[in-house]
Amino acid sequence: MTIKNLDKKKLLALGLLFLILIGFGSVHLVAENYGKSLYLETVPFDPVDLFRGDYVNLQYEIENLDMDLVDKSMYEKVNESGNIYYKIHDDAGYLIYEENSNPLKAISLVPDRPSGSNHIKAKLYYIDEYAKKARLSIGLNRFYVPEGTGTELENLSRQGRLVVEIKKLGPFYTLKDISKLEEK
Repeated sequence: MTIKNLDKKKLLALGLLFLILIGFGSVHLVAENYGKSLYLETVPFDPVDLFRGDYVNLQYEIENLDMDLVDKSMYEKVNESGNIYYKIHDDAGYLIYEENSNPLKAISLVPDRPSGSNHIKAKLYYIDEYAKKARLSIGLNRFYVPEGTGTELENLSRQGRLVVEIKKLGPFYTLKDISKLEEK
């Protein structure tokens, strides 16, 4: 092996590493610019961390799912000494939504990636037997806003009057914008 061949291999490896890094960094930009717009309704949520910059903590209506819409293989009911709770087997899943709904309406939460494009990744956190609800997260719960506008948006969120636009391209999605819900 000569020095020239070694230098070519190093340059090729560095170039490949550079392309991989650019690819990881550009996925969200491509999704934001070319992805399909999806809209989510927010529900009231009180932020707990006051030491960060101006941002709004968001919780979506679609993240409070009726218990019967969750695939039964993702959890089991356990009764230990009279204490009943739900043991979650597989917390990572896919939330399937109605294709052309605005805002998104959930159909089901399943553990395996479904065919088609009308799904987003979700994580199952807990099941509330009394309310018959499952709490999950789609991972887009914090939105940074211009200084001084966070309080107004949080108040609108508590009233359920915010809509969030996300952009989805294939399996990638990103939070794009937040706006007031138009009064009906």
